[in-house]
Amino acid sequence: MISESESAGAGDGIEEVPLRAGARWTPRDRPLILIGESHEWMARSLASVIAPRGFDVIHAFTADDIVQECRQRLPDVIVLGSRLSGRDSVEVCRDLRRVPDTGAVTPLIVLTSLQISQAERLELFEAGAWDCIRFPEQVPELLLKLQTFATAKTRAEQGLREGFLDVETGLYNSKGLLRRARDESAEAWRYSTPLACVAMAPDAITESRLKDDPALELRLVRRVSELLRAEMRSSDVIARLDRLQFAVLAPSTDGAGATIFARRLMDAFDLTFEREPLFEDHAVVFQAGSFGVEDIRKEALDAEKLLRRARAALKHAREEGPGRRIEPYQNGRAAS
Repeated sequence: MISESESAGAGDGIEEVPLRAGARWTPRDRPLILIGESHEWMARSLASVIAPRGFDVIHAFTADDIVQECRQRLPDVIVLGSRLSGRDSVEVCRDLRRVPDTGAVTPLIVLTSLQISQAERLELFEAGAWDCIRFPEQVPELLLKLQTFATAKTRAEQGLREGFLDVETGLYNSKGLLRRARDESAEAWRYSTPLACVAMAPDAITESRLKDDPALELRLVRRVSELLRAEMRSSDVIARLDRLQFAVLAPSTDGAGATIFARRLMDAFDLTFEREPLFEDHAVVFQAGSFGVEDIRKEALDAEKLLRRARAALKHAREEGPGRRIEPYQNGRAAS
């Protein structure tokens, strides 16, 4: 197990990265990227692309080494090759999700040189990967996502320190969403811009059946959290509000846009659970409540009202049954 600076040499422009000392999460000047790749030439190639873009890079050759580096270095993003010491990336992702201080909050990107199927991508997402990228064809996308995910990790660490994150998914919890909603609503108020929220949950039959099966419930929760991460813009804020209820805060989105956004999410849920069903005799159906305004200052709304109205619309949809997929909140009540 070596750092890229030890294996590559001074000419590669990669410096030695010291261990973190003191607190569990110590701020860094440059995000730290851990490359898990059994082939040194591949690791060197990745490092030569990543390091000049403002990242520090370390390298691990085996799955065991990756776990040890995660415990010691607490990387901001992990980039995995498709196989490590005879183990595929799905297994490695599952192992990493069980590591304290890594868990759900550290972004995992899996690289592949081959085209993979949708089923294979879903398996990676369920195991804990945040994304799957082809290398070297998608290098520009990789570099952009490294920065986005590193920023997300910094926010996640802050959220863990302050109790704003859901431990199982790494998403914001209800407290964290309210905190971010206050920030976003203040920004929207300042510039008189749109702001929206979409709340969503599975139908009542699914919720009832999952009560007696914690493992299956966790499987659904993880699948939903990864799907939401894949569907969101970098400016959106995702949260798990309770056991099976999720929400997305969408800046620069009005009421009509929130409904369109909710419809896209429902279509994505349908496709996901059609391909990978949870039950043999019941199709999982998600429902959503949406609310958004074109000018939050003109409407004189605060963060609490925004979130409360989206959840009220979701509650009304669930009361109507699974046939009511999307419920916009309008005119002081959930639309009928």
